[in-house]
Amino acid sequence: CDERAMADLTPKERKLVTTTWAAVMQGKSKHGIALFKNIFEIAPPARALFKFGKANDLQASELARLHADRVMDTLDFAVQRLDNLGEVVPALQKLGAMHAKYKVLPAHFPIVGQALLKTLGDGLGEHWTSEVEVKR
Repeated sequence: CDERAMADLTPKERKLVTTTWAAVMQGKSKHGIALFKNIFEIAPPARALFKFGKANDLQASELARLHADRVMDTLDFAVQRLDNLGEVVPALQKLGAMHAKYKVLPAHFPIVGQALLKTLGDGLGEHWTSEVEVKR
């Protein structure tokens, strides 16, 4: 997590993030599955990192849905605490350490970020505006 970037959000930007994220969470499972589809599209070898990675239809995989929901809940945890990074950062560090045991590498995270932005752009429709889109 880019703690500095999160801390630099203006109140207006924080409100935009939280309201946009609320729209995402209305379709939590759908967006979570889309996230994993996008990860696997960007980096097919990533399938090997997941028990559900061999599933041809992620929509039909209960394991994929459960994991996708957990990922979305973790993102929600962070979004809901944009004003309390002291709580977010240690939780994400613990999660990162746990994922290291599963051979997830720091190099994998930009792929997840790219897949998340694609998921949001594809899934938010009218809520994905130039104001919401990440500026690079």
